[in-house]
This record gives sequence, structure tokens and C-alpha cells, in this order.
Amino acid sequence: MMKFGSSLLIPFAKRLEGKVAVVTGGAGGIGETSARLFVQHGAKVVIADIQDDLGYSLCESIGNNEAISYVRCDVSRDSDVQNVIDTTVDKYRKLDIMFSNAGITDNTDPTILSTDQENIKRVFEVNVYGAFSCAKHAARVMIPAKKGSIIFTSSVCSATYGDASHAYSASKHAVVGLAKNLCVELGKYGVRVNCISPFGTATPMLKKMIGITEDREAEEFVCKIANLKEAVMEAEDTAQAALYLGSDESKYVSGMNLVIDGGYSFTNVALGEALKKRLIDGDNWERRTGDETAMKMTAPVAAIEIFWVDGWRHVSPLTSRRLLLNHFGNFSGRRNLQMKMGVGGFGFEKMDLYPNGDSALLPSRGLEMMKFGSSLLIPVAKRLEGKVAVITGGASGIGETSARLFVQHGAKVVIADIQDDLGYSLCESIGNKEAISYVRCDVSRDSDVQNIVETALDKFGKLDIMFSNAGITGNTDPTILSTDQENIKKVFEVNVYGAFSCAKHAARVMIPAKKGSIIFTSSLASATYDGDVSHAYSASKHAVVGLAKNLCVELGKYGVRVNCISPFGTATPMLKKMIGITEDREAEEFVCKIANLKEAVMEAEDTAQAALYLGSDESKYVSGMNLVIDGGYSISNVALGEALKKRFT
Repeated sequence: MMKFGSSLLIPFAKRLEGKVAVVTGGAGGIGETSARLFVQHGAKVVIADIQDDLGYSLCESIGNNEAISYVRCDVSRDSDVQNVIDTTVDKYRKLDIMFSNAGITDNTDPTILSTDQENIKRVFEVNVYGAFSCAKHAARVMIPAKKGSIIFTSSVCSATYGDASHAYSASKHAVVGLAKNLCVELGKYGVRVNCISPFGTATPMLKKMIGITEDREAEEFVCKIANLKEAVMEAEDTAQAALYLGSDESKYVSGMNLVIDGGYSFTNVALGEALKKRLIDGDNWERRTGDETAMKMTAPVAAIEIFWVDGWRHVSPLTSRRLLLNHFGNFSGRRNLQMKMGVGGFGFEKMDLYPNGDSALLPSRGLEMMKFGSSLLIPVAKRLEGKVAVITGGASGIGETSARLFVQHGAKVVIADIQDDLGYSLCESIGNKEAISYVRCDVSRDSDVQNIVETALDKFGKLDIMFSNAGITGNTDPTILSTDQENIKKVFEVNVYGAFSCAKHAARVMIPAKKGSIIFTSSLASATYDGDVSHAYSASKHAVVGLAKNLCVELGKYGVRVNCISPFGTATPMLKKMIGITEDREAEEFVCKIANLKEAVMEAEDTAQAALYLGSDESKYVSGMNLVIDGGYSISNVALGEALKKRFT
């Protein structure tokens, strides 16, 4: 089997060196930002778009004819997509990355009654049929090469209600479905397929959709409804995700929908706001004197208070300015709405509506926001420079590999474990006492976890990354009848209660700092039935994912991100013990036989690279994510296919 060269040996090299990429919709917005980043990381890029002037201008601004070129391509035409792939192969003799990013919005009226068949067809021709063409023609090249990465841009609408039209939302769900199916079909050829679903970004598409011309105004609009504060969603965040998914760092990630929304899709404050209103404000409806009516309404992202004349009417929950216009734009004569948004809303004091639906907005106040320094300016620097990390279970396996990688990328690391000999040996092998140290810590003891965090603070003055990685399998008998209460308790004490302690003590430090990244190691068992693991282990890993999702909402307002990593079988001491194998090679062969993705081997480094991404500012708007690293295994079930094969052969 083929094993990719370890990027641990060259952690600071250009991450796409020698690769060839096609980026559709590459002349503006997310596509342009991705093209620039890909070139900076050593890729040869062909941008495909219908915006000729922007396409040629982008190539000219980069100023390297060997590194980037433009080809006109309307992705709704299969022949155009075929041409751009053929042009790329003719020029560079291969294709490593297909970033199918082109997409359109449509008539933004979200109601089903206003749906137009021609409009639906146009949206699907570009967003879905175009994605099919990109995948088909990329696969023609990648299948014989037995490698490649296909990436689709979907949308946060694929994960939650997003105020988009039914056609747009359905098209983006279709793209996710396509990616999952493709990851199974193409896995046997070593080709990976993933999606990226970004939150609102100040791209030309978003600004057109919400009727805003300025980037700053669009960012303010998005920030006010966001779950994650102290950060701004930018096109670069999606580009960084595409860089990760296109590089060999993610060589075992396939079938993933990487949602970049700061936890927005896990957040619905309607219940909390409704309870608050019931306890504080009483009835949701209050009749004012004369014809003036006050309505207090709870929406998915904000409590809204609206005053207008001419009596009252029912209004559905609103989460965007566009929807407000759709509901109120049919007034006879000019109307004035005084509107005040609650926490998480988009905050305008006044909206003047005219008979034709035009409006004038007066922001209630300027929004101060912190924007991280653009990593596009330093794409190959140490990615954790200046950061401080705690890694539990850090003396061996995934923890050890992550510790080494973090140190190589400039972090100061405190490893916590109960394996003293291995812990001290790891520190000695790295040979930099300022960069890494070991503290004994049993995560099932809250006081031990508190101590490790305080030790990191005393030594380095801060904590940026908490990688809660420690875990145990417990008794591996998978049957419910053999379940032992003491075994259950032990598994949960380490895997779940330990995760709680790590989060709690990290949050004590991160909340005042208004930044930080908490990462949990879960398991493939959180995404699918994972062989013969015990019920206790599987339930504990599901609990960790649930904890991460809840925490991402609570801590988002402080700028703290929370994510999980769920790896496939890796030749770690834990796995070898579980399956009764002593040699790494034998464990790898065991895992490869059942894998969906061929031509690659799942290694501890793959999980470490995911932790590096989630700990760095490259993922500054990723929160609430369970990043499953399994080569598409969790969405593969060959039972039906095998049964049909037996029936007809």
C-alpha cells in the first residue's frame, strides 16, 4: 500500500507544493481568495469563471503565468467543464484538486408560493449539475492516478435554516448528498471528496443577496447574528479549509461536510428567549393606545420589538433584513418601523419602508469587532507561533504525535498523562525544555486537571489550546448482557467527566482572554457503529460530541471555539490492545482491509494535523464541528450492494 510522505518532516514547507488545482468560480469572492492561497502554497492553479475581466485581472495581479491561468467556463455547460479539465491536463499533465466552488443565488423571495420553475432550474443547473460535471471530469483524471481531492462549496443552509430560497437551500443539500455518495464510489481509487459549508461572508454573492454594497456593512450584519464573537467570518476562512482539504494533511478525510459557521447551525435561542419573555415580560402581545400596536416576537436568532400603525398583524419569525422587507414591503403608503433587536440580532433602530419596498436603514450603533491578522500574509509561517497548548493523553499515540507537531509549529506544550516514563522520554527526545514539559495528570480527577491548567498558566501566562485527548476503551466485550456497572463508570470518568474538567478549567482562562480553542478527541464510534467497541465506549464518545456542541454555543460569545475530532482506526497503543495486535504494520493492514478509502493509510499524524488546523487561526470561524477522519467509512454501508450482488450472481 502507498503511504504519503510524513509532513511532520517538513511542517513549514509550502503545503500544496507540486499540486495542480482547478478552482471554479475562481475570479471573485471565496474562489479568488482560495486561488491566491493555493498559489502561495506552491500549487499550479487554473481558475474557471464567466467573469473574464476579473479572471484576467487576478492572473495579472499574481504575476506568475506558470502558476496561474484563467479559462472561461460556465459550469452549467458540461462541455465547458470538460474543456477546463482538458486544458489543465494538457498544460500540467495532471489534476490533484478540483475545487467546485461556482454557485449562484436566485430570486431571494423565500416563499414556496413565489417559486418559479425556470428559476429553480437555473439554480440547479449551476449549483448541482455544475458540481456533477466538475466531479465527473475530475474523476476521469484522478481515477487512473489513484489519488486526488474533490471539494465542493456548499452553504450553511445545508446544516440549518438560512433565510435562503427553497431552491438554493435544496441545491446545497444536494451537493452534500453528492459528496457523500461520491466519497464511497471514489474511495477505492484513493480519491477523496468533501464539502465546505461557510457562514455568511462578505462576498459579492452575499452582498447582492442582502442588498448591501460595502464589505464592512455586510460583516456587521453577519456578526450581529453570529454565535461566535470576537472574530469575523471572511472568505479566507473558507480558503484555509480548502487548503487543508486539498493538502495531504487531510489525506484520510473524506465524506465530510466541514461547516464553517462558528457554531451558528447548533444555535437556536428561541426557547431561551421565549422563557425569558414569559418570566420577565409576560404576554408576547401588548396593545398600545390608539392605532399603535406593539408586538414582541421571538425569532431563531433574536427577540424583536416592532411598532407600527394601522393595527397589528401576525409576523413569522424573521432573521434577516430581506425577510423583513418581504413581510412588510406591501404596505399602502410609507410606513415607519421602530425596531430594536435583542442579543444576537442585527440591530437597526429604524427602517423606513416605501410602497415599492425600498428602505433606509439607520444602524443603532457602530459595531466594534476584532479581525484576526490575515494569515494570507504569512501562509508558510509556524502555524501555532506564540500559542500555549495543553494535551491530555499526550505521552503516546495521537497525543504524542500532536505534541511533536505543535512544538514544530511554534507552540509551547504541556503534556498531561499518567504514563510518566513515556512523558519524560518524549520531552527529552524533543530536547527543548522551554517548548515542552510533562505533568502527571489523571483526567478522571478534577484536581489533577485544574493543576495542569494552572501549571501552564504559571509557566507561560496563558492557555490558547486545550486538546482533551485522553481516553480509555474499558472492557471490550460489546454485548449489553456482559455490561458491568463499574466498567461503565470508569469509562465515563475518563472519557466524559475528564472532558468536562478539561473544558471547565480551560474556560476559566479562555473566557477572560476572549479567545481559545478547545478540542476533544472523540471516535468514529460517534458517527457510526464502530466494529465491536463496547456500548460504554460508544456512548461516552457520543457524549463528548454532545458536550462540544453545547459548549460551542455557551462559549461562542466569549470568542472560544469548541470542536471534536473523530478518527478512524489508527495503529495506536489503544487500538492494538483492543484488537489484540502488537505490531503497527499488522494493525494498519487490519484497518486497511475494512477501509473505504484506499491508496492511503490512516495514521496518528492525520489526527494531529486536524488538531493543528483546529488549534490554529486558520480555523478561527470553525466551532461545533465533529471532524470525522475516516475516509468516508462512516457513510459507507455495503450490505445492500452485497445482498443484491449475491441475489443476481
